[in-house]
Amino acid sequence: MAYSYSYDEECYHGRFDTPEAAAAEVFSDDSNRNDIWVGEIKDVVAHNFINADDVLDAAQMRADEHAGECAGDWLSGFSKEKRAELEKLVGDWLQEHEPPKFWTIENPRKISREEIIAAGLLATA
Repeated sequence: MAYSYSYDEECYHGRFDTPEAAAAEVFSDDSNRNDIWVGEIKDVVAHNFINADDVLDAAQMRADEHAGECAGDWLSGFSKEKRAELEKLVGDWLQEHEPPKFWTIENPRKISREEIIAAGLLATA
């Protein structure tokens, strides 16, 4: 498991082996900060952001602009399996060429400077 820190509980930064290591990184760089949010990193893959219906709708819209009503039924017959195949194909391509460099966070908690000092991970001034 990996952990990341946040100043605002919205954008998380860094990848650390423990919550305490993430907090210690912040406290060692910012002597005025007394607490920080730390959460468990849940990595995401490009597949999470691909929807076959969106891809097919965009293609259908362009076809309609190009050929009008003649293109009306062009992409209407795809099964659930074929839609999943399209999502996998596009997701694989994105993951290979531009994988997400972000993640989501689970179980965020506030860690105090005192907690990190007590754990012996940060020297007192």
